[in-house]
Amino acid sequence: MEQGTLVAKPSDGTIVLMMTLDNRHHVGLYYCGRVLHLSEIGSRFEVMRSMKRQYKKVRFYDVKDFS
Repeated sequence: MEQGTLVAKPSDGTIVLMMTLDNRHHVGLYYCGRVLHLSEIGSRFEVMRSMKRQYKKVRFYDVKDFS
């Protein structure tokens, strides 16, 4: 797999890498203006505003080639 490219703004299919307040990493997928990710209570589909409040760092990576 090719390394992802850090981008300033996400588009559909962009990987969202987040860091919690206690420095743990979490990952999701950007789609239709929201982030699809898993939590302890199940799958979540949340708006970006909510994600930026929950995580101290939010970065976006585009990966075009998954082969």
